[in-house]
Amino acid sequence: MDYQTYGDPDGRPVFYFHGIPGAPTEAAWLAAAAQGNGLRIVALERDSLAPHLQGEAYLAELAAAVVRLAGERPVHLLGFSIGASLALRVAARLPKPAAGIWLVSAAAPLEWPDSWQGMGAGRYTFALAQSYPWLFRLLSIYQGWLARHFAGLLLRSLFQGARGADAQLLAQVPLREQLMDVQRQCFAQGAGAYVRDVQCYVEPWAASLAQVRGAVQLWHGDQDNWAPVRMAQALLAQFGSQAQLHWLAGRSHYSCLLDAAQPLCQQLTAHYCD
Repeated sequence: MDYQTYGDPDGRPVFYFHGIPGAPTEAAWLAAAAQGNGLRIVALERDSLAPHLQGEAYLAELAAAVVRLAGERPVHLLGFSIGASLALRVAARLPKPAAGIWLVSAAAPLEWPDSWQGMGAGRYTFALAQSYPWLFRLLSIYQGWLARHFAGLLLRSLFQGARGADAQLLAQVPLREQLMDVQRQCFAQGAGAYVRDVQCYVEPWAASLAQVRGAVQLWHGDQDNWAPVRMAQALLAQFGSQAQLHWLAGRSHYSCLLDAAQPLCQQLTAHYCD
């Protein structure tokens, strides 16, 4: 599997799972904090895997890639949004417990009823993927066309109803350009990888959490309506004393990732040194 690296090229590896719609270049927002804390963010290029690789075979390949790239080093996983669900499911399939799992704006299993409470427009996308997968694929193809030709329009539609600090993000021109580039890269090779990740997310997967071994650190904005706060609370309850939840006041989804970068990387480095 292909990957990109950010931060300190000689630093301690942390395996990054990007959100959806998203791309490995999301990890660029962590690069400065990673560099300053001696970390190398390894962002897996999931779209480099053939789209027909689905289900258990897909998750097994992600886990195998992490094991192969980690070598003898302890495995530290970092997932954002839907990427957090993949980080957890990969952790459940590792031959040895992960040294640590960091989840930012984490998307929890949809079979937990509380996961839907407080969710914004994403609830319609997920419901469509669950009930009418063929229609969801058509929508994804259209979104891919928008990303290639009218990335700004797609971005504005995704941020409709954004709460907290996310509501002001698109007013920041450099950040808006970065977000549009992430959307373009998400669909650069078509909609196949995007469809796979959404379909993987909306299927039942809560049972696999019982196999997750390793400390879990949750970072979540208290205004998040992409991955509602009930998701973070439910994941905390699931892992109990194994987990710790860090609230970011006034932050939502992407703003949580941006503002958590420095303290999260400091925490990762401290954990490596323990």
